Amino acid sequence: MHSQTSFLPEELRKWSCQIVTNSGNAFLSPPKEVPGDSTRSLARLSPLFAFYGLAGAQVAPRPPLLRTGLIAIGVIYTLRGLLLAPQLAAYMSNTPLLAPKDLGFSAVSLVIGLLYLLGTWQAWPDLRTARWRVA
Repeated sequence: MHSQTSFLPEELRKWSCQIVTNSGNAFLSPPKEVPGDSTRSLARLSPLFAFYGLAGAQVAPRPPLLRTGLIAIGVIYTLRGLLLAPQLAAYMSNTPLLAPKDLGFSAVSLVIGLLYLLGTWQAWPDLRTARWRVA
């Protein structure tokens, strides 16, 4: 008997990890379309994310909602990177559902997200000012 349960509401299922019970053995399984779809989405948005990162470093002109944007970018990358945990669990249990490159994409996303959040936290007081000179 095959059954699935999701920890998040139905509309967030593609972003969640599911516990899949198959033949009495439970293992973690991310949905197959999540890593590819989220990686493509991040690739499309990366120029905008880069601009916000440069603006946060005061190298580019200040865009609207800079602090909110930097936090959102950091959270998006970090959430994508957190898929690494269930991917590693599945990979280590000899039930790899993804290519090894997906582990790399998740790890890179996690590092980038944490760096965005760390940089935002460190620059938070300087990001309050409405305008600054670009070097």
